[in-house]
Amino acid sequence: MADTLAYRILEDLEDFHAAVNIQREIWGQEVVSPLPQLVANSRNGGIVIGTFEKNRLVAFTFGFPGYKHGEISLISHMTGVLPEYQNYGIGYQ
Repeated sequence: MADTLAYRILEDLEDFHAAVNIQREIWGQEVVSPLPQLVANSRNGGIVIGTFEKNRLVAFTFGFPGYKHGEISLISHMTGVLPEYQNYGIGYQ
């Protein structure tokens, strides 16, 4: 399966919508980072990366910039992998 997957930074609104849907499928509505938050994050120093099989988003991860004790870092906030793609090392990648 690993050779059929592609990883890329999300930029299209359609892909952000797919990331929201993945969250709903995995964790339910209460845990969802909403579309505006994902887009704002990606446009202001954070990053949202998707894993695609063909043109289908099957996983995503996102982080945002942090600042603590004079140090700047990237905080890994959330990674979600559709159930049928779990246990293949996608989240680790």
